[in-house]
Amino acid sequence: MNSLLVVVLIAGSALTAGGPTPWEVATSGPASLAVPRGWRNLDGLRPNMLVFRQGDGIGIPATDDTGAPLQAGLVLEQLPTAKGSLRDVANDVA
Repeated sequence: MNSLLVVVLIAGSALTAGGPTPWEVATSGPASLAVPRGWRNLDGLRPNMLVFRQGDGIGIPATDDTGAPLQAGLVLEQLPTAKGSLRDVANDVA
């Protein structure tokens, strides 16, 4: 059985009423996710990365309250050899 691990970080996203949807659907193999529109598509960078999007400066402020650059991204990995609970797999990856 294949295991999927989703790690998501979205910083500073604001929705505007009545405007265009801020999301697009990223599909790879058995997985589909909503991702912020316009984020850079780095899908397939590694064989186990089904979806990899990076949005530094796209749809988020360029810096945080301290002036440091904000970094935001989303990765969906397929871990076919993972064993144990999702918590165990996440701890192993971390």
